[in-house]
Amino acid sequence: MLTKLEQVYEVLSCLPDPVFILSEKGDYIDLLGGTDTQSYHDGKALIGKTLHSVMSEDKANWFIGQIIDALDRNCVVTVEYDLAAAEVVGLDEHAGPAGILRFEGKIFPLSFMHNDDRVVCWLTRNISQRHQLEVQLRKQSETDGLTQIANRNYFFNRLSSITKHDVLHSLLLLDVDFFKQVNDTYGHLAGDQTLQEVVSRVQSLIRPIDIFARVGGEEFAIILPQSDDRSGYEVAERIRLAIANHPFSYKEHTFAITTSLGVTQIHQGEQNNEVFSRVDNALYLAKEQGRNRCVSLLK
Repeated sequence: MLTKLEQVYEVLSCLPDPVFILSEKGDYIDLLGGTDTQSYHDGKALIGKTLHSVMSEDKANWFIGQIIDALDRNCVVTVEYDLAAAEVVGLDEHAGPAGILRFEGKIFPLSFMHNDDRVVCWLTRNISQRHQLEVQLRKQSETDGLTQIANRNYFFNRLSSITKHDVLHSLLLLDVDFFKQVNDTYGHLAGDQTLQEVVSRVQSLIRPIDIFARVGGEEFAIILPQSDDRSGYEVAERIRLAIANHPFSYKEHTFAITTSLGVTQIHQGEQNNEVFSRVDNALYLAKEQGRNRCVSLLK
């Protein structure tokens, strides 16, 4: 006959999600549950070992930091983290889900001690599928459907974060000159293809760290980190020439496209509307002066 405690232990051992009992020093004291072998690897081999003995120092320190945080605050702490079986000594990476997995951990302080150390219950949940869906949905919400670059919302969110830091950035605002004529003459499919080609040419001239977004129908913004207005102007001029010096085509039609660009420098503490208004004024001057040119405006 099982005692009541043994019965509870047996029930907990049947849980699909693993529950680790860990000390504040990183000792694996016990493991309950984890019966869902499609979502988890068998962690029983970890019992009696320590976090530092089965994973890298950085990862072990991170886990211990979360444990101590929950204990010091005496409340449930929820964290998310990536981990692969190959990163944990003692796990059979071939007997469970492959690759880097995303987990949610709920850390509950417990009332008892283990060898004079405080103890937590770490409930683990594999949220890899949910996380992948969230990433896909976030990317869709931040991406322009036609050109597959960042959209207006993403651009202004990044601009807000950039103005909070004292790091040199320049901002370019590009407008395709007389774009309506392309739509009116050759149709909207030609217009769409033209915008895609403009994007392709710009992408060939900017760096991976640069932020390139479609902020209007035929209007694009580019944030250049570690760049002042002078180097930003040089990039703008290269873009202008790459578009103006090579004709565009749609089916049997060939036609010229030019662009006008405004350039400015982003300053720490500026509001989005302040910096964007300045670069928009620079773009307006480029159009007023005859288009197919770049104009820089300083604060």
